[in-house]
Amino acid sequence: MRKHFAKANAIYPKYLNEIELYNKTAYISLLNPNYSGKRLLAILNYLATHFKDPLMITAGYLYRYHYEMYTGCKQEAIELALAAEKKYIETQLYPALKATSLESTIKLSDWQSQLDLNEFKQSRDTLQHFYEHNSSFKLEIQTMAKNFIEKQYSQADNFRISKTDAIQCSINFLLEESMLFDCLINRGYEIDIYPGKHVTALNDIGSRYPDAPIGLRDRTVIELTIHRVGRKFPQRNVIKNDCAEPQ
Repeated sequence: MRKHFAKANAIYPKYLNEIELYNKTAYISLLNPNYSGKRLLAILNYLATHFKDPLMITAGYLYRYHYEMYTGCKQEAIELALAAEKKYIETQLYPALKATSLESTIKLSDWQSQLDLNEFKQSRDTLQHFYEHNSSFKLEIQTMAKNFIEKQYSQADNFRISKTDAIQCSINFLLEESMLFDCLINRGYEIDIYPGKHVTALNDIGSRYPDAPIGLRDRTVIELTIHRVGRKFPQRNVIKNDCAEPQ
């Protein structure tokens, strides 16, 4: 049977190593169908094994920007995003926590409730000012958003908004994500566990932008990937009967 385990793919700032980061406080934001089943179990075990007081934030509300591209309606986008989050929690996250007996070890929160905190509002104002007044950082965010949308737009004939508006949705997504990262570091969470490819505009941001918000400058990121080990059992040969009734 093949087993899944989580491992650091990259760490920012790059002079750090994974072992130095163990037993520090950490958070992760997650709402991705790629991280379900055994892959999700691997992430939960990684959090609980290596870090102190881990926080998992379900990022459903953030994805309202994504759904807005397909609906053209902000309220409908919010409803779809929250519905997807609810389904993920009920069908994936809660069962995984129970299977690993980590309900009391990993603290859960949701994206929307984090945005109501005064600390987030401070990070929002600080980062928005930085974005508007640092032309290099602004260009990085805009370029990332544009590249993502241009790649998606050619495959998405059912977008209900213009390419320009879609790019703005992507910018809003990246900025709000960065605002919450800044907020969480300022609240004492030392490590950002980032599943998949990290936002490149935030890599080693302190060395590139000394005027960046302090939370982003102090932030340490572990870019996480899932690996499999063990033997994969071959499928048994099954003789198919084309005339058989569907089961």
